[in-house]
Amino acid sequence: MNKWEKWDIGITISEYVYVTSSCFNSKGVSFVLQSEDEKVITISFTTGYITHRETGEGCFENTLFDIHTYLEENNIEKSSFLKAINSDYIKWVSNQFSTTENIHHYMIITYDVILEILSTSKPSMEISNAPSLS
Repeated sequence: MNKWEKWDIGITISEYVYVTSSCFNSKGVSFVLQSEDEKVITISFTTGYITHRETGEGCFENTLFDIHTYLEENNIEKSSFLKAINSDYIKWVSNQFSTTENIHHYMIITYDVILEILSTSKPSMEISNAPSLS
């Protein structure tokens, strides 16, 4: 069974975040997210980046149920930012590349998509306020 823990991104934000853009190239992957409380969070995985996947939330129903049940049973605060511990995704990648490196499985649960990133290093992050449209 997978285990999850809250991934502390350094600020408290509203429960839901939305992906406003993403970029994947030979240097890694970056996501720009916006929270309901108007915070813009740019997360970039470059150093240590291995792979990522994006899954529509509707295709992730059982896993979302497992995550929320696990968090509740273990008194872990509900969060859009999680780290999976010893996940099947890590096991699969480790078998494909015969790696023994310390792989971290980051998860970002957005309003309509689940982002999963495998990396051996922490991402860089920038947090700002959303620009005013007035």
